[in-house]
Amino acid sequence: MSNSKSLYQIRLEGWQALTERLGPGGAMRFMMQYDPGHGDYTEERRAIFADLSIDDIFDAIDEQERSKASVENAAIPEALESTKNNKQVGPIAMKAIDTKTFAELEAFAKELENRPTERLLRDLPALVKLPEAKVSIISYIIGTKYRNAKTEERRAIRKSVMATSDQLPPGEERTRVQDILERLSGMAN
Repeated sequence: MSNSKSLYQIRLEGWQALTERLGPGGAMRFMMQYDPGHGDYTEERRAIFADLSIDDIFDAIDEQERSKASVENAAIPEALESTKNNKQVGPIAMKAIDTKTFAELEAFAKELENRPTERLLRDLPALVKLPEAKVSIISYIIGTKYRNAKTEERRAIRKSVMATSDQLPPGEERTRVQDILERLSGMAN
């Protein structure tokens, strides 16, 4: 019998061992030590806000304050979601980009846990662009939502993740979505 495991299986078992031994918070702290992130934060911010004037940003902030709604239920103005390439970046992905400290990461994870599943899945293409440690947390949370879902909702989650995988070009982001799909397949009855 071969003892070789896929990288996904090793990551999954490693994450489970970390969360069992250190708890979710300790596991996140541990993972953050090994993932300094990638990309150029300054350039990402410039691209995200390239087509916005300072007035657009202030108007969006004013609108959000007037609504007094939680982040999960707030209608974020479309202007804040547009990037230079006309791709959609939701508020949860923006929050993930801004997450730097452990406390912010913990709050981000709690927000993901409380976020409606359909919204989390809708934001998945943007979320899988994040550093590996953050994507691991996202994968874990999607897996937890899947495990706690009823049969019909499980089908919908798998279908949505498959559709996301199909729409992404080959590469790291698509592989990350396929890893999430593999995690869900491992949980199937």
